[in-house]
Amino acid sequence: MNNIFEERSRVGDYDDNYVASSFRRPDDEDEIPKKVYGEKSPLINKTVPKTITTAQQIAADSIESQIQTQKGNQYLAALIVTIGGFIMGTTLGWTAPAGPMMENGQYGFQITVENVSWIASVMPLGAMLGCPVMAGLVNKLGRKHLMIMLTIPTLAGWAMIIWAKSVVWICVGRFLTGFSNGSYSVIIPLYTSEIAEKEIRGTLGTYFQLQVNAGILFTYVMGSYLDLFGLSVACATIPVIYLYLMFLIPESPIFYLIKGDVEKARISLKFFRKPVDCVDQELNTMQSALAKVQNTYICSHILIVI
Repeated sequence: MNNIFEERSRVGDYDDNYVASSFRRPDDEDEIPKKVYGEKSPLINKTVPKTITTAQQIAADSIESQIQTQKGNQYLAALIVTIGGFIMGTTLGWTAPAGPMMENGQYGFQITVENVSWIASVMPLGAMLGCPVMAGLVNKLGRKHLMIMLTIPTLAGWAMIIWAKSVVWICVGRFLTGFSNGSYSVIIPLYTSEIAEKEIRGTLGTYFQLQVNAGILFTYVMGSYLDLFGLSVACATIPVIYLYLMFLIPESPIFYLIKGDVEKARISLKFFRKPVDCVDQELNTMQSALAKVQNTYICSHILIVI
């Protein structure tokens, strides 16, 4: 009889423990008890894998989506600044549809095939001059300021092309637009690389060449429907749009650091980095990298002198 009561007591205890465990609030990770498997069991001190609920997964996806959208200002700035590549493409592609129009006398004065060849070849000469000039000015005047200033020779060049009175006018206009093209090819990739995070730097770096190709395609399409005057005016409107949009984006933070203005560099970086909690840390990283580059530059000059 005593054994029967003991067995019933054990069963009752088991039922009570089972009911209690059923209503126990589960933790994220439950350690497997030693009483079940013994001291030497390989399952001791192991944990049950954490279960991710649907709500947690939705929250994680929301955070990941938010982080991705925080790079939007970088994409926007790169898209705006690389319109200079679109301007370059219109200059490169203009001679293809405009050449036959010039030979047909749409300017009102005679232009030979040899003249068209000169008009096409003058533009690269201006680009060759623009590259070294901008290399010397980019750290003195700033990337943004130079790109704004370059709209002046670009618009002046297109004005001379639109209202040309002779072949010389067209050649001078092409030289001025070529100067801007060479300058854009130096400044725009530099600016894009300085504002971009490393995860998207390669993607933003492709924008310039995409814009160049888009500009060439633009002139081919416009040349199929417009006359010489309309084609040139259409190409000249792009720098006007570019001039307005450039005022919407800040200067590169690297340029401000070169000038020693840390506060302006911080303000610029806050535009490109959201949230702004990590701005100071990245700013310190930029300063350290810039100091290393400047030290290398100084040491190389000392070695050259020696």
